[in-house]
Amino acid sequence: MAENVALFGKWESYRSENIKAVMEKAGAPWLAQKMSEKANPTMTIERMDDKRIRIATKVMLSSMEQELTLGSICRFKPPQGSEQDCIAEWEDGRLVIYIAKPGSDPKSGDTKQIREILDNGEMLMTMQSGDVKGQRWFKKH
Repeated sequence: MAENVALFGKWESYRSENIKAVMEKAGAPWLAQKMSEKANPTMTIERMDDKRIRIATKVMLSSMEQELTLGSICRFKPPQGSEQDCIAEWEDGRLVIYIAKPGSDPKSGDTKQIREILDNGEMLMTMQSGDVKGQRWFKKH
């Protein structure tokens, strides 16, 4: 599916809903859950080449960077958590990242992140773990 170039750039979060509940359901450490409640991260999404995307996120005193190869399993370790396998794909102009424990098929798991552009030009990131969903809204910087 075709990429959505409008997602590339620097974004600042200004509103979140239910993120802590999603992180709890996904098994994130307690400290990461607590930090997520009040955090307004800055996120930069870059197209490295035809197959690779880099997502850099800064939250309070921590930062993390993911380099994803579209359609391939990538190993990632968040600053406050254990390793994860993920697969990133474009689906209907949305960047979807499926996440699972190492050695599992990320697409068969129940955790994913979806980044999409809304009609007003903002980015919405939806995080889902099982039946629990949370969202963050971002404005372009």
